[in-house]
Amino acid sequence: MTSAALSFREVGPTDLPACVALEKASYPEDEAASKSTLQYRQHQAATFFRCAILTGEDGDEDEDTVVGFICATRCISFKHESMTTHVAGGPLLAIHSVVVREEYRRRGIATAMLKEYIRHVQDFNRKADRKKNWSSPVQSIVLMAKANLLTFYIHTGFRVNRLSPILHGNDRWYELQQEIPIPRNHRCWVVDAFADPYQRGTGNPAAIVLMHEDTNTETKSTKAWMQTTAQEFNLSETAFIWRRRKDAEGEEIKIPGEQHYNIRYFTPSIEVPLCGHATLGSAAVLYQHTGAPSTDKIVFHATEDILEATLRPSNHFWRGQRNITISFPSKPATELSKESDRSSVLSTLAETFSIEEDEVFWMGLSDIGDLLVEIKTERFEALGYKGFRYDALLECDVYTRGVILCCRRPTSEDTNGGDAPAQPPQQQDQKDSSKEKVDFYSRFFAPKAGIDEDPVTGSAHCVLAPYFCSLLDKETVIGHQQSNRGGFVECTVVPPKESSSSSSSSTSSEDGGSGRVEITGLSVTTLGGRLQ
Repeated sequence: MTSAALSFREVGPTDLPACVALEKASYPEDEAASKSTLQYRQHQAATFFRCAILTGEDGDEDEDTVVGFICATRCISFKHESMTTHVAGGPLLAIHSVVVREEYRRRGIATAMLKEYIRHVQDFNRKADRKKNWSSPVQSIVLMAKANLLTFYIHTGFRVNRLSPILHGNDRWYELQQEIPIPRNHRCWVVDAFADPYQRGTGNPAAIVLMHEDTNTETKSTKAWMQTTAQEFNLSETAFIWRRRKDAEGEEIKIPGEQHYNIRYFTPSIEVPLCGHATLGSAAVLYQHTGAPSTDKIVFHATEDILEATLRPSNHFWRGQRNITISFPSKPATELSKESDRSSVLSTLAETFSIEEDEVFWMGLSDIGDLLVEIKTERFEALGYKGFRYDALLECDVYTRGVILCCRRPTSEDTNGGDAPAQPPQQQDQKDSSKEKVDFYSRFFAPKAGIDEDPVTGSAHCVLAPYFCSLLDKETVIGHQQSNRGGFVECTVVPPKESSSSSSSSTSSEDGGSGRVEITGLSVTTLGGRLQ
């Protein structure tokens, strides 16, 4: 008997008597599924209840041609309840029975039947993708097996996870799993975050990939695919986003005016917990390309943070444009007090940028490891973009993440009535009136994080905003990060909320007692398509 003599199809109600008989003949009484259980599985999960049919020489099927079957139901997690309950849309497909009629065993039928079953599940995913019906892809097949059958299942692509915690009969069982590939033709975009809407090639580019909403990023294959995709984009960050419909307790999220998404960030080499410009770019994609209502709040669930994005016009910057605001914890810098730290930083600034001590106004360190240094405006404008000694920045142990060089924007009096040298040629229009509102300039260098100079750094403005708001006595300031690409960031410092003693610990855990920084910027989409 070979697989060529077999055909496979979905089990129908008329096949159930034969399947019940096979089940009882194949398993001990305390392990065999009852007639009612098999009826339940056929009714609730018919597409995953398949049988092997022995076809006669004349091509007809006799009434007694069911020689084997496989049945399964879907579940959220593989527990004892999954043996009796089908959860439509569950990410796991739990196989309960793999049965072959006794006289046909050891002829390759079980192997052929199981391989066909796996292909059927893969085809189920492909068909769902073509129909854009991604409410319930199968992510993994799971099952329990006794020790004598482990080799059989391993040869068909399963791996052994552990001894099964499920008690089923008197024997010991092992839990096995096989991940099912999901088609990867996801929609994707490249977005310039914190960009100048009137000039291409500005802002910080990020790739955004919209995933299917039942994506499980904890599987090794999915993580590997996400990392490879980020390598293909080869941008500083690639964000992967997918719809989130349940909260941490498993309850459905039903908050009017809010859309919730999971978000993960990958550089070309590693996964990172948070990225400001990729979050801004992700919000822009959802508002501009997926039909998210402009009045809705988008809530991103990262690995360690929850970030809220809103679409609203700015009263200060790029008026009339689709600005996006995201709230971050404020990270004010504390002035360096140790003489040894000040001396080390001054030496590093001189060696890296040729900045002298009398050109430095202030030096401080934030709790995210960023060193903020305000220097004279004329010295900042003379920095240039070549000849920096980044190895000196690597050797400085005062900071851990990045170095922020900044200065106040010169006023017309500072430049004898002319425009600031760092500003582009001015014309009397909206774009110039917006740029005239810039309060400070900055640059961000982070060779310790693998980035010599970052184009536009949202998180650095959690340090810059409290500094310049205090310095200039403003609630809102606008920064121009003057990398080669350049970008604009509007920042509003929100003081810590007043709270009663009973809730003060909650406030402290949310913003560390320093309040929040609402960062607003504009994103420009430069590319859109689908991954192949």
